[in-house]
Amino acid sequence: MKTSRMHSKLYLFLLLILLYISSFAQKEDYNWALSNNILINFESQPPTVSTSIQNIRFGISCISDKNGNLLFYGDRKHFYDGNNNLLYSLPDSLGVQFKTIICPKPNSSTEYFAFICAMEYLSTTTLRHIIQLNLKTNGNEGELVKSKILKSGKNFNSILLVSKHSNNTDYWLITNGDSDKSLNSYLISKDTIELKYVSYFDQNISHSSRSDIRLSPEFSKIVYSRSDNESIAFLDFDNQTGKLSNMQFVKLSSDYVMPTFEYSPNGEYLYCSFYQNDTTTIWQYPISTSTGTIFSDKAKLIFKDKIREITDMQLSPNDEIIINEKGNEYLGKIINPDLEPPLCYFSRDEIYLNGKITLMELPDFPNYRTNFYYKRSCTNSDFNYYGAPTLSQTWNFGDSHISTEQNPTHNYALPGKYTVTLKVIYNDNSEKIITKQITITEKPEKPVINY
Repeated sequence: MKTSRMHSKLYLFLLLILLYISSFAQKEDYNWALSNNILINFESQPPTVSTSIQNIRFGISCISDKNGNLLFYGDRKHFYDGNNNLLYSLPDSLGVQFKTIICPKPNSSTEYFAFICAMEYLSTTTLRHIIQLNLKTNGNEGELVKSKILKSGKNFNSILLVSKHSNNTDYWLITNGDSDKSLNSYLISKDTIELKYVSYFDQNISHSSRSDIRLSPEFSKIVYSRSDNESIAFLDFDNQTGKLSNMQFVKLSSDYVMPTFEYSPNGEYLYCSFYQNDTTTIWQYPISTSTGTIFSDKAKLIFKDKIREITDMQLSPNDEIIINEKGNEYLGKIINPDLEPPLCYFSRDEIYLNGKITLMELPDFPNYRTNFYYKRSCTNSDFNYYGAPTLSQTWNFGDSHISTEQNPTHNYALPGKYTVTLKVIYNDNSEKIITKQITITEKPEKPVINY
């Protein structure tokens, strides 16, 4: 007669705890200005919602200082300072505006650039402009220093993305080129904004005001929507030169409304929302963190229901993906976006907007985050740094062990809660400290059966 005996051996693995603490914190995205006077502040959890700003509508952007104080916000027509003073209104001759985004001026703690995509109807043609605003702040009081047209052409302007340069000082502005097939990279430095690289490759770059574009957390991949509504495009992005290359496409259904999407904080997944036949779906696409390849055949459905269209997704300061559903008095969330379903899921009614609804868009921000992420493992934990190049980095794993590797692997001997701290020193000798709390737990090994 056979008998069985089960032996268990304990292994250690990581359980993600959603606690984020940061010294020298970057809080430039802690205030979200939305339409219908809505202002969301992420300083506390849950976020606080007020109706304390001017009414803005489409193409929203905003920015706060490093301490989380709202400095500027605006839409495709008007710009205000943190005290709701009107700084700029676009001329009526610029009848249609698309997107806006605000970023700090390099090497300045008081000056900012705002970029607005606008359209001008002339008697014989239509011109599209990128308008550059130079803004200056003294506390919450702001002023318009000057405005100018940075670029004019016939075919660009529906895509705007701003990313921190690899030198940790300058920025990149990515936008449609004047050709139907091009994307342009502008270098934003202290004294100039100049075109550095033009990439010609795609005849279906979208010019719709609903176009979406995202940069991966480690600043090396760009994804954007295409005008055929049947695919999205992935590109390599060189954060040192501004070059875009190695395009790949992911095929979608031709019946979908243009999708919205967002990367997970660890860059391992892309979330896409589609609307078709009065039904909304949200899919999780795995991505290779080494090559950026998206595995569309391994996509997992995390939500499907007859709700209204999801019009935008945006990563929040606490590493959750916020979702705007058209006509809903709540904002939704993708919970645990670094994990697979069922641990990752969509929660529809998370942030109550005080009885109001926001319109199509959530605000866009420059990609300047410095962060680190870690992966669960049976015997060890992998830590990965994302951000600008560093002179040095020091990891303290909270158990008296230190590492100076950029992406170390560490084995915890005992279960428990550990505070992991990363200190980075950038090439300009500035520093940043990031702290996260993780929990190490015990997990039984697969049973060993003896006969």
